[in-house]
Amino acid sequence: MVALNNIIFENPRFNAKFTSWVEHIPFAFFLIEKLRPKVFVELGTHHGNSYFAFCQAIQNLQIQTKAYAVDLWTGDEHAGYYGPEVFEYASRINSQNFSHFSNLLKITFDEASIYFNDGTIDLLHIDGMHSYEAVKHDFEVWLPKMSINGVVILHDTNILDKGFGVWKLIKELRGKFPTLEFDHGHGLGIVCTGSKVDFEFLKFIDESKKDPYIHNLFAILGNRLYANQQSALKDHELMVLKDLITDQRNQLNNLNQLLKAKELVISKLINDLNLIKKRLAYSDVVISIFTSSLYARITRSFRNLKKTRLISSYLYLKSRNKIIESGFFDEIYYLKKNIDVKDAAINPIKHYLIYGGFENRNPSQLFDSTFYLDNYPDVKVSGINPLLHYVIYGSKEGRLRKDPGKMND
Repeated sequence: MVALNNIIFENPRFNAKFTSWVEHIPFAFFLIEKLRPKVFVELGTHHGNSYFAFCQAIQNLQIQTKAYAVDLWTGDEHAGYYGPEVFEYASRINSQNFSHFSNLLKITFDEASIYFNDGTIDLLHIDGMHSYEAVKHDFEVWLPKMSINGVVILHDTNILDKGFGVWKLIKELRGKFPTLEFDHGHGLGIVCTGSKVDFEFLKFIDESKKDPYIHNLFAILGNRLYANQQSALKDHELMVLKDLITDQRNQLNNLNQLLKAKELVISKLINDLNLIKKRLAYSDVVISIFTSSLYARITRSFRNLKKTRLISSYLYLKSRNKIIESGFFDEIYYLKKNIDVKDAAINPIKHYLIYGGFENRNPSQLFDSTFYLDNYPDVKVSGINPLLHYVIYGSKEGRLRKDPGKMND
């Protein structure tokens, strides 16, 4: 049996992005060790799980290999479409780790083929579009580029639906070249196209067809990496969830602090409200005492008047000015005749406008409020102060301001 060295047990350094190819990484390590290619080309790299596994083996084994990854890094209908972040990820890993022997070619497979002379590629990995027509085209275009030591590997040979046709191509190639197929990890086909492929590797191909141990070994090793990757992904998801829970707890704490602050504000408002209620209660007592006082008895009639007799500050000012300008209001006369108004220190003209005119009180000797209201019932019904009515309307309408027999009094 062909010896299998420890390299197949190594862990890949770059398989953070989940793909089924992770299950074939132990075999990729084995291929590099056995074939030691001078030129390695991969068609279809995506995040680079497979490509960087090959590069890792090349680096660890210190082989003088030139490696090339060819891809547009935009995706396709089988791999799915993606943005520039995927190429940025692959380019960053390559430049930081393998740029001294590895190159990323961001062009189509056909365009890249012209940069390689015929018979120069020792190891070719085809993992682009997986339809039968596409993968057959890629194989036929690149077959002349393969060296006499050349080996081609094809991924997804075990997917029989979704428009995949790699299985059909590998079936056609079985009768033309020595081949080997692994069923795990969506399937991987190995095609020895060169006329002088390494004898030990050809022996490995032949033994693998007879002994299921080799298939089982690489399947187990691949499954181990797959499980490790899944575990790492779960650990990452758990870490993200923990961070999310921490953020939510911090937000909850902030909300609790905000709630406490609001509660303090509400408590203060309640205390202020209670204080206002106490002050209002005290005011009610003061008002109760006030309403039983002499002042209240004097002004009770003023407070009990109908609301229709009340006028706004604006109307009061206009009315006051009209009466003052008329010359029919005598402040000294009014206070002299109405001692209660004087004692209560009420503004005389305001008192007359709102109350006095309706209480048989005269503004001066020149106008008789009682006479005017008794003789002109429409004025009385309207609720307009008698003197104000006379000044605005009555004088123009020829109405009398007092008894004609008392005009000279």
